[in-house]
This record gives sequence, structure tokens and C-alpha cells, in this order.
Amino acid sequence: AEARLSASIAADAALPDLNLRARLVAANMLEALDQGDSAVAEFESVATQAAGLSRTLEFQARVGSAISFNHRGRHLDAASIYRNALVSAAAWGTTEQIAALHNNLGGELLALGRAEQAAFEYQAALDLREHANSSDYGRVLSLFGLGDVKMQLSERDEAYEYWRQAYALGFFIG
Repeated sequence: AEARLSASIAADAALPDLNLRARLVAANMLEALDQGDSAVAEFESVATQAAGLSRTLEFQARVGSAISFNHRGRHLDAASIYRNALVSAAAWGTTEQIAALHNNLGGELLALGRAEQAAFEYQAALDLREHANSSDYGRVLSLFGLGDVKMQLSERDEAYEYWRQAYALGFFIG
């Protein structure tokens, strides 16, 4: 309720950036309250309005929608959003944003049982981070994802090698 009040005040004060930020907070709160459909509707509304104002806010809203779908097991919907975000972000996104989208899409595809497609996305993310420093957590996610793909494909030795590389970077994922 307070986030919506803040958004309303920002709108009345003709502060569109602040209005969109407050609405993102409201959408995240709806998601936290397990009101996924309402959260997605708010995320999508923010994304549409942010498109001409702030690519960063648009990106955050689109990712918020995908995360909401993921939380509810709607992996196909989440994958679709990540694919569309990749197309859009190709023109303006940072290397890190694009790599993160590839990793997230890989996770959704893996959840859908599309291991080969997931491997392509994880590898694309890893390739984008080729020159990143060794403390890049995104590289670790890509390596763990590739390991998961290989295990799903019953390629155990390759899975263990990817996981070994991920652990060698010093990060541990639950």
C-alpha cells in the first residue's frame, strides 16, 4: 500500500522515473505476497511505460515478470519473456545484462527439459564473460548450468568437469 501511495505521489508530482520505481517496488511486494498475476500485470505495465523513459527500469520490470512466472512453475512464459528481453537488450543492454538473460533463459529451458537449448544459452553467457575476472559470479552460474545440462543428458564426466570449474572459482551454491 505504501509503495502504491509513493507511486501516486510521484505521478502527481510529475516524476515519472520515481513513479515507475515505486511501482516496481509495489510489483515486487505483490510477488512476495504470492499474488503473482497481479505482480506480473504491474511489472508489464511498468515495462511498457518505461520503454521510452528508462531501459534500466524496463529491464528490471521484464525480469521481474519472468521471475514471477518462474516462481509459479510457468517456465514457458518465463522463457518467452527472457527471449524477448534478449532481442530488445541486444540494441542497448550491457554485456552483463545480456549474459544474465542467457543464464536465466538457460535455467528456464532446462526446467522445461530442453537440455540442448539450455546448453546453448549457458555457453552464450559464458562466452560473453570470457574476459571477466575470476570472481565473476555469473561465470559460476553458467558453469553450474552447463554441469546440470550435461547431467540431464547423462554425460556425467562432462557434468563433473563443469562443476569442478565452478567450484574452483570459489563460489558455492546451495
